[in-house]
Amino acid sequence: MILPRRKAANIFLSLAIVSMVALWWAAHARAQTGPWTPPYPMILSPSRALAFVQAADRKLDYVPGEVLVKFNAGVTAIGQQRALMALRSRPPVSDLRWIGDVALLNDRTESDATILAAQLSTQPEVAYAEPNYLLHANSTPNDPGFSREQWNFVAIDMPRAWDINPGGKSTVVVAVVDSGITTVNQTFTFQTWNGNAVQKGQCSVRRQSRSDG
Repeated sequence: MILPRRKAANIFLSLAIVSMVALWWAAHARAQTGPWTPPYPMILSPSRALAFVQAADRKLDYVPGEVLVKFNAGVTAIGQQRALMALRSRPPVSDLRWIGDVALLNDRTESDATILAAQLSTQPEVAYAEPNYLLHANSTPNDPGFSREQWNFVAIDMPRAWDINPGGKSTVVVAVVDSGITTVNQTFTFQTWNGNAVQKGQCSVRRQSRSDG
């Protein structure tokens, strides 16, 4: 069968486009199977990101498998290796990552960092060992008197406001406005915090008459 010239040209062009797409896809697929180098140094490696996810999923307060170890002064690499032999994985000293004079150990065989820290703490070469605890930002004060004596801040949901705007300034005024009824006619003097220093403040309470109609 003989096709019209224009129709044959269109078919040829379509086949050429399909072939080019197929060749590009094959080259692209081969490129993906090879080693990939990021264009810039990665601050958080995939394995460490997974460790944070596992800590959140298991509600841990430390990074799984990570221990901070402080060796006693004068302990050589041989002594450090002797202390590490107390662990089941027996990691080499070269696996330690030093942060100042403290070593960070990442044990891939034991995720419970409390077990690792307890085993290392018993070694004579070790001054202390503890899990690599996670630091959480918390806007609510840890002062024991906060919930006992400043319950009014919690009542007006102030901690959630601190999450939105944590900056404290002398121009920001926090007050509890109460429109209740009192029988007192008096001015009270008390200490307040203006954001920079403690100062004396005054509050006038005036009796209001109320008609029952």
